[in-house]
Amino acid sequence: MATVTVTQNAHATLSGTTIDTVNLTGGGSTGVRVGNRAGTAALWVTVGATLPADPSASADKTYVVPAGLWRQINFDAGNAGYFVKVLGNGNDYTVEII
Repeated sequence: MATVTVTQNAHATLSGTTIDTVNLTGGGSTGVRVGNRAGTAALWVTVGATLPADPSASADKTYVVPAGLWRQINFDAGNAGYFVKVLGNGNDYTVEII
């Protein structure tokens, strides 16, 4: 499990079937976008203004990002930042604040 702290966006690759945590510190945003740059496997994501629970494939309160697509998750403006947990299997992904 890797943890990355960035201001605006992160571009990473999961190491096997793991969970990465991305801490986006750019404040005043309205949400996050998660891009799944993998060709075949879905990503599973949890997001919060505080550290969310670990994502689990097909679980309630977990967002899915199909292979090759983006998912936008909106929140109230003004949060100091967001935590995004990403579960996949070797996926290349991008997380960015909006």
